[in-house]
Amino acid sequence: MQILSGGGNGKFKVLTVSEDKLSDTSNHLSRQSAATLGESSVKYVFVDSLGICKRYSIVFNNLHISPAYQKSPLAKLSERLHKDSKHPFPILNSSSLMRNVRGQKSDRLLGLSKKKAFFPYEVVRGIADLKGGLPDKKDFHSTLNIGSVMSSDDYETFKECWKTLEEEKFPGRMTLGQYLTFYNALDVLLLAESHLVFRNNLLNQFKLSPDWFPT
Repeated sequence: MQILSGGGNGKFKVLTVSEDKLSDTSNHLSRQSAATLGESSVKYVFVDSLGICKRYSIVFNNLHISPAYQKSPLAKLSERLHKDSKHPFPILNSSSLMRNVRGQKSDRLLGLSKKKAFFPYEVVRGIADLKGGLPDKKDFHSTLNIGSVMSSDDYETFKECWKTLEEEKFPGRMTLGQYLTFYNALDVLLLAESHLVFRNNLLNQFKLSPDWFPT
């Protein structure tokens, strides 16, 4: 994790600390700022653009910072965006992924694409499996998630998504491979939407862009 520390002169220092040293570092910075810079001049911004570290809310000299990026999985991030009626999804709207087989922008495709889709990861063991059609509910059983099983409601949502894609983008019999192509591209677009919101928040609050701070 990188910490940008600076005063009112526009100069910043970059410190790199591990998660287990964050508490010690914050105490050291707090004491140092009180002794040398004064309470009103020092600000701290914690930048973790990959969301690897935990979320921290720390008070430095009465300045409250809630600094982390997104530690949540993409499914929760996209759900958060979907519930935000003010987010216009500019990246999705401008993507060719939202165009139907006739090359026209499809509101139906856009509607189903504002949340992360489902995919039966463990049913795919080779190229031949990607030639299959609509997966069964049992195909979504995941041993990686402590034996989780897809709910009936989620499976109905998946089937509706599959039907829409067949009608709008892959007329006829859509294969699992074609669905995977859409699924992977949608993941990238939703991650870009989430990053856009994070970037805009940092620019508005701290006048910093996370695009310029590698972690």
